[in-house]
Amino acid sequence: MSEAPAPTPAPPADGDRNTPNPQPQVRDRPTGGPRNNAIRNFKGKEPGLPVLGTRKEMWTQNTAHFIKELSNHVLRNFKHPAPVARGITDLKDPLKFLNDEFPTMTRCMEKLNMTLAEGPSSETQSAKLKREAENEDIVASVKMYQSLQMALFSKEKDATSSNMTTLWGIIIG
Repeated sequence: MSEAPAPTPAPPADGDRNTPNPQPQVRDRPTGGPRNNAIRNFKGKEPGLPVLGTRKEMWTQNTAHFIKELSNHVLRNFKHPAPVARGITDLKDPLKFLNDEFPTMTRCMEKLNMTLAEGPSSETQSAKLKREAENEDIVASVKMYQSLQMALFSKEKDATSSNMTTLWGIIIG
């Protein structure tokens, strides 16, 4: 005759302090389904760009490489890419960089390397009138230059906003 199998021990009671803590279960796959390598092998919309994934996929990711490649992609493929590329590498809003370059009168004068002449205290009336006329010409020229720079600034700001939308689509895609 065969022997009866040994009885299995009863599970420990909640208040039993003599039993060791159970070992946590180690899972190599997400709960609720089989392991899916398709997630790990995900390719983005742009074939030459690396992708970022979930926290579980972190072992295959290099964020610095992703940022560098994304910035290079923007420089190669976008119109007016400078603010967006700088925003990617510095991880800051590109529109703030543009606002730092807003074409004020002072900035325009510095770009044109122009200064207004100041008269000495012992200046004659005719020399003062001549100096003021020259300063007025400089101011008029700088204002014309500033208005052209404002038009360019406006176009670049619109292009940057559009580029940000395109960039978001690339990152999500």
